[in-house]
Parts: sequence; structure tokens; C-alpha cells
Amino acid sequence: QVLKFAQTKVLVGAGGTEGVIGIENAQLTEEVKADLDANSINEALAVVDGGANPLVVMNRKTFFSNIMGLTDLQKRPIFQIASDNEGKPRYFINGVRVKFNDSLPAYDVATSTQAWAIVGDFKAYRLNCPDGRNVKTLFDPYTLATEDKSRMIGKLYVAGNVCKPKSLAKLVKKA
Repeated sequence: QVLKFAQTKVLVGAGGTEGVIGIENAQLTEEVKADLDANSINEALAVVDGGANPLVVMNRKTFFSNIMGLTDLQKRPIFQIASDNEGKPRYFINGVRVKFNDSLPAYDVATSTQAWAIVGDFKAYRLNCPDGRNVKTLFDPYTLATEDKSRMIGKLYVAGNVCKPKSLAKLVKKA
């Protein structure tokens, strides 16, 4: 659960006392204002580093409700579906791999300040875990209960931020 929380914060974390500044809120994340059309992902790709290994992350509702209905100028769909070795579907938009994360709002409900998709090379984001990936646990210091009877409180000390310029872009609606 703790690592799941940290994964969500990697995308939308606002820093503050948590220490994890998400990709959406990071200063090195470029902002691209674009309404949803066949070219919006390309507009974001145009501002990220050409040597990056791009990936698109969005809410699954955005992809299945909005993107799948879009076509290019020749009336071909802009999405492609391929299957991996296990037969599971893999989704692409104009050849760029799509991953889903529901911590980003769907396009239909996103405001003009929220990212509805993030595009770029996610290796530009770094997590700093001073304790490694271990969770520090605290046992009840008052009753000195044994481990199997005490209430454990765990905290993962971690900080994160985008550390490479021109590697990530967030798509927000035009106002």
C-alpha cells in the first residue's frame, strides 16, 4: 500500500511535506495546452527531447472513450493494438506506447489546470529513497508489546522530482 501511494505521487504529487513532487507539478515538466484531437499527442512529443524513449500515460477512460474515436486525415484510427508474448493487448498512439494510470483525471472531467496526459521519457524522474525501499516500522513504545500483538506504523521516507529538462510534457486543456 505504501509503495502504491508513492507510485500515484510520482505522477500527481504536489511536494509539500510529502517530499515527492509529481511529474505533473514539477518545474522541469513542459506544459502543452491542447484540446483532444488527432494531433494533441504529437504536439507534446514536439517539445520533449528527440532522443528520449517516449511513453504516453493517461486515464483509461480518456483512451477508450475519446482517443479510440479519433482518426487522422486519411480517416485511419490514430491508435494501434498489438499483443505481447502472453496475448495481452498493448496500446499505441501513432506508434508511441500507452500506459494507463487512473490518478490522472479523464479528459472529460479534467480542468484547465490538471494534466489529462503525460508524454515523455519517464527515466527523467528520480526517486530518492534514503532508506532504500525499506519501510521503517515503529512498535508501540509504551506497552512494549511483542511484534505480533503490536500495532505497526510504517513510513517510507522518499523524495522525488523530475531531474532532466525537456524529457516530459503534460497535456492540459486550452482555457
